[in-house]
Amino acid sequence: MATIVGLFEAKTNLGQIVKRAAGGEDIVITNRGNPLVRLVPADAGPAGADLKAAFERFKEIRKKAVLNGPGLPKLGLKELTREGLR
Repeated sequence: MATIVGLFEAKTNLGQIVKRAAGGEDIVITNRGNPLVRLVPADAGPAGADLKAAFERFKEIRKKAVLNGPGLPKLGLKELTREGLR
């Protein structure tokens, strides 16, 4: 069964609550009695493992991402971001 924590308490004691969730405790944060989110360890179960694997794949893809077309300069994500902010 999950531990229920109110939103104000969660904001006040976030560090402690995150440590408890990282230790395996299932924590549900509520607002006026309505469940908002559930905190569980990032590597909890198959979804956590999938998330870590997806994040690692994303990091590898990001390293290789360039805009590369005929007559266009090769631009990395930083350059594309700078161009988009102009």
